[in-house]
Amino acid sequence: MGANLKVVPGREIDPKTTVRACRPRARGAQVPSAATVLVIRMNAAPMILQPAATPSVTVGDLMSRRLVTIDPDAPLSHARDLFERHRFHHILVTEGARLVGIMSDRDLLKGLSPFLQTMAERTIDVDTLRRKVHTIMQRKVITTPPTATLDHASARIVKHGISSLPVVDPQGALLGILTWKDILRWLVHAAQGPAGLSLAPGPR
Repeated sequence: MGANLKVVPGREIDPKTTVRACRPRARGAQVPSAATVLVIRMNAAPMILQPAATPSVTVGDLMSRRLVTIDPDAPLSHARDLFERHRFHHILVTEGARLVGIMSDRDLLKGLSPFLQTMAERTIDVDTLRRKVHTIMQRKVITTPPTATLDHASARIVKHGISSLPVVDPQGALLGILTWKDILRWLVHAAQGPAGLSLAPGPR
């Protein structure tokens, strides 16, 4: 885990971007692996961390096993409580141990009436809290096995424009979740080698 890292010139990115993968587009250009290049904004300056050598790290090594899940027949009021309590952006929907869907905080906002807890609130608005999770969840979930390499998982995150990957076994049982923050945390940990890491801002 003590891989040396170097900073290579980055390209200007949208100020709202926190972390995103970056690959050269020129044909024939040397393309780094998805897990070894991340664009990071520090003090509004984009930078790229690139490990000189990528250790053999799998999804199972980095995934979080502490999960918050919800039943597909649970009411949206319960989902709202979970979002407010844990302050995350996605809830995994399971039937027993099997992953059957995923719901984002944006999905929840779309499923609830905008008039809730306002002076204009009516009974029909309150009724939206009784809707079931399965009526608004996303059933097509992008997942990864625990044996996948970090490069492979990172490439899926970039390809599908998502921020996390539920980790499942061949039977679809939920094992954990891997987020872009887990990948970034590994990169930062890898930077704590004997030589350390000197960060220089990329072009503005």
